[in-house]
Amino acid sequence: AALEADADLPDGIERYLNPALFEDPATMEGISATLQSGGVAIVRDAFRPEFAEMVHAELSAKDVPWELNEAYFDDGYHHKHHNCYDKGLWSARLNMTLGVFTHAASKDFVGTLSARDCGGETTGAPSWYKAGEHSLPHTDWVGQRTVSYVWHLSKNWKPQWGGALYWAQNDHAVATYPASFNTLALFSVTTKSAHFVTTVSPHHKGKRLTFNGWWQSSWV
Repeated sequence: AALEADADLPDGIERYLNPALFEDPATMEGISATLQSGGVAIVRDAFRPEFAEMVHAELSAKDVPWELNEAYFDDGYHHKHHNCYDKGLWSARLNMTLGVFTHAASKDFVGTLSARDCGGETTGAPSWYKAGEHSLPHTDWVGQRTVSYVWHLSKNWKPQWGGALYWAQNDHAVATYPASFNTLALFSVTTKSAHFVTTVSPHHKGKRLTFNGWWQSSWV
């Protein structure tokens, strides 16, 4: 019902974001300033609660066809986590979720927010980090990527269970952003946007879930 109340908005990300984010202009101005200065914007309670609950329920379902995504590179970088990239195997609701990020209105909105070209292809997929899984430091500086998004959907997650986003540009004392529920991390992709995901503890409970991807440049 809350989504229908804003049916006059386009089907892009603005329609699904928490309306509280727009009550004070300083909130979105701060997110924009952080993105444009090369920082990571952490947006808590980012989306409408009913939308977050719906996507969490879809990712928690037993029929999501998760596949191990593990790779090692000559420079020492490696990652290990589970994903589902085949959209043909997704539920209709997961495909709709991706559509929120790929919508032309979303590209315009994030492009304005970040002052980056987001008019190219937008990608996105679910991620599940199980015990021992991680991603070593990297920048996301690949291909046409301009703005990265990581929508955290982990319920009742404790910081000591790992799976945190570590933003390497920050002082160590404030660089760690624990996994949580309905928190959106945004950053402009540059050669300096180094970050990593800390190892998930074997003692964790629940699921460390995200829906994440990139807005990309239309310029080739």
